[in-house]
Amino acid sequence: MKVCIVSGRYPQTSFDSAVNHKIYADHYGYSYIHCNWPTTAKNPYFNKIYYLLAHMDQFDYLIWVDDDAFFIDFDREIMSYKPKDENFISFCSSPSFKDLFTYLSSGQFIMRCNATAKQFLQDILQQDLKNIKDQWLDELGFFTNGDQDAMVYLLKTKESYI
Repeated sequence: MKVCIVSGRYPQTSFDSAVNHKIYADHYGYSYIHCNWPTTAKNPYFNKIYYLLAHMDQFDYLIWVDDDAFFIDFDREIMSYKPKDENFISFCSSPSFKDLFTYLSSGQFIMRCNATAKQFLQDILQQDLKNIKDQWLDELGFFTNGDQDAMVYLLKTKESYI
């Protein structure tokens, strides 16, 4: 099983998380790719989608970790949270220590590298955030104006992802 942790951002991060991510990846025998190049995304939150698409065909699983997140418990293997059964993606839930609620967190997720996941990423890039915001429901939590909202919208409305 070929697993890769992908992280980074453009403009380049001010956090030194790449060192932490690389050490964790090495600990479990995963690949690690730090991305910090510009893409054609007009919204910087969408850069991660381009980063994942650039590497999807090389691995069985991609793990996205935001540049401001760190691995703390090296005894816990993140792949224990991989998508189960036929699911193509698994997300963290909204942090419980914050008053601000979001439906899910797109800051850390594990994606099976298959046709469904690739189409999901491509569909994210096609979304109009203004249209999504106009249809946003309170039960979905805070509207972040980024890739997370496009993900939630697709997961809640597109039959192939429900």
